Amino acid sequence: MLRCSYPQSMLGASEAQVTADTNRMPLPPKPSQAIHYPSYGELVKGLLAGVEAVGFFQSDGKCLWSSDESAEGRLGVCVHETLRTDRPCRHLEDTNCVSFGVPLIANEDLVGVLALSISTKVSKTWDMTVGRIATALKPVVAVLTSEMTARPPMSKSKVLTERTEELEWLFAITATLNSGSGDNAAVEALLAASVDRMGASFGGLAVTEKRLNITYRSPTHDDPSAGVAYQQALPHLMSFVQRQNKPLVLNKPTPGRSALPKQKILAIPVTAPNGAVAGLIAFIKAISGTDFGRRDQYLGRHIARQVGALLNNQYDLATGLLTRVAFEQRVTHYLEGRAAGEHSLVYIDIDRMHAVNEHFGYDAGDEVIVRVADLLNTPLLPADGIAARASGDRFLIFLPGHDASRAQDFAIALQKEISEIAIGTAANRVVLSLSCGVSRLMTTEQPVARGIAAAELACKTAKERGSNRCEVYLDVDESMMRRRSDITGLGQLRDALKNDRLRMYAQKIAPTGNPSECSGLECLVRMIGEDGAVVSPAAFMPVAKRYQMLTQVDEWVIQHSLASLAPYASLMLHSGLYASINLSGQSLSDAGLLGRIDGWVMKSKVPPGRIAFEIAETAAVSNLPLVEKLMRRLRRMGCRFALDDFGAGVISLSYLQSLPVQLVKIDRGLVRDVHTNPRSAEMVAAIVQATRSLDIDCVAKYVESEAAFRKLAALGVGSVQGYFIHRPGPLTDVLHEIVGAASQSLRRVPSSGVLRLDDSGSQGG
Repeated sequence: MLRCSYPQSMLGASEAQVTADTNRMPLPPKPSQAIHYPSYGELVKGLLAGVEAVGFFQSDGKCLWSSDESAEGRLGVCVHETLRTDRPCRHLEDTNCVSFGVPLIANEDLVGVLALSISTKVSKTWDMTVGRIATALKPVVAVLTSEMTARPPMSKSKVLTERTEELEWLFAITATLNSGSGDNAAVEALLAASVDRMGASFGGLAVTEKRLNITYRSPTHDDPSAGVAYQQALPHLMSFVQRQNKPLVLNKPTPGRSALPKQKILAIPVTAPNGAVAGLIAFIKAISGTDFGRRDQYLGRHIARQVGALLNNQYDLATGLLTRVAFEQRVTHYLEGRAAGEHSLVYIDIDRMHAVNEHFGYDAGDEVIVRVADLLNTPLLPADGIAARASGDRFLIFLPGHDASRAQDFAIALQKEISEIAIGTAANRVVLSLSCGVSRLMTTEQPVARGIAAAELACKTAKERGSNRCEVYLDVDESMMRRRSDITGLGQLRDALKNDRLRMYAQKIAPTGNPSECSGLECLVRMIGEDGAVVSPAAFMPVAKRYQMLTQVDEWVIQHSLASLAPYASLMLHSGLYASINLSGQSLSDAGLLGRIDGWVMKSKVPPGRIAFEIAETAAVSNLPLVEKLMRRLRRMGCRFALDDFGAGVISLSYLQSLPVQLVKIDRGLVRDVHTNPRSAEMVAAIVQATRSLDIDCVAKYVESEAAFRKLAALGVGSVQGYFIHRPGPLTDVLHEIVGAASQSLRRVPSSGVLRLDDSGSQGG
């Protein structure tokens, strides 16, 4: 059992009074003060065998006392290493001697170093580990540190006065922060007040994930080099606080830290609600200024907590963008006091996020949100633009000085950037898309909330019209005109259904091996106007969708398509000609529709095996349970099933294995530029490979040039349709042409065709 006796000077620590400024930790006392270092040296030699030299050093490396002046140089190596790391260290001087450095730390401040040299002739080297030495010297270190940091007693009145002043200042600055305008001005005010309070020359706040970097230079303690010093030190300071999650105090230039500037630095971590370090707040003083002490650290921690709380309320944790509340405050603050002008808001919604989460997992969905947020920054976002995460997969953009046209151009550019992002493998890939809404924002009373609501409404309209679109909210007069137009169009559509003024047109489909043949049909619904002119679907299908009339249109198309095909049932049975009839998403919720379809098919005598009912992929994704039920029922009836616009949504290629699909039609977006865009070509090739392995027919629609046709043929696409092959004509006329061609050449027409209702407003081709 080890017993220790302490010198009388060590027991009378209160006699070693130190006069120091209350704002900082006192420097260790000099040899002329009351501490009796020789007694400590004798105690160290009594605790450890073989000690040849002992020395005590200040936090700046200056020697206070040593038992052997000639050994100060050897001990200095360990002293510098201990000052650099704040940890005990060991240095092998030669085969006969080992040096150790033990830090003297009080209240997280390094106040000095105890250094010693031990002979290996007396003690074995394996027994002289840093841990053993530090443990043996623990009593000496504790008492010596206490004596070195002893302060003169302070009167209670003075203590209370200082604490009252400190609390009053903290209360005032916190109140100012909480009543701020909601933007960075409140944080800037807090940083400035803190720099002045500490007597610092410079302050900086850096939060990387919030894209926040605020600095303040004191006019009263100006140091021209402080700003450069902060930028130089920032990576090192950030690295320290992220690893240690505690304040860093550098009051003296320290050997081994040459990368840091020769200024006094206090760095405090700014933490997120989960405790992780999100950034830092730093203060800098000239090397001649007073040291950063315990009170400065206390103030710094309080300020960091206030800043962290503000930032977490202002910024979305996942993306670093503003929250919706902070966005409204920031935009309102921007508009206050400005002359009337035109600005715009853009509301963004990531398309089909629920399907991304379902098929690829929520981690993939979170990654999509973050990648979209990363694009809402310069250079795509104007320097004065403001971006926020409204909620979930929705975002808000404020574009100062942008009219609706310029804002729409921005949204389209953003959509183009997003389309270049894909997740998954070549055989299981999702290409991202956005629906955007734009509204104009004038500097009138309470414009922000109203503008956001208008932009959100326009975004919903974009999604209803097929997604991956940008719609502009119409002003009151324009909205009234559109409502009048809708009412007129709705009346015309109802009259057309009642008086049989809808017509079926058809477009041929050809095999890539012989484009002069006809392997199938796609029907395109048309309306005959009151003046007898043919009306495009773009004029009435959006109205049918908005007013929930697509199911009525579907029923009309199914009945009239089957009636037109009935006289050609034998041809379809023996020639291999298939027809696909499209169902809209609205029809899926009609529980009785399947029964009616069964009756219509049986009545028409058209072979069920030559009919494929088709639904757009985006509608299928939104109604997967209903779609799967529909597929099973149609298969039991003997009909086939097709997916349209394949590649525009997020149904993975591997997911086709679980769906009874016999035909897919590649989305126009991939076909349109397949001969010029390598990414589109890769997607088409992956679709062809997957469908071929699953014995699913593949058709490329909207083929409009020979170059696109040749590229698709080279990629292995089986069939194509579009203006390059055939321009739509009346269904009965097209059927007559097919009969005439069949009578001239008694060969069987291979592959499959499609007959569909174009509920997207397209005219086909």
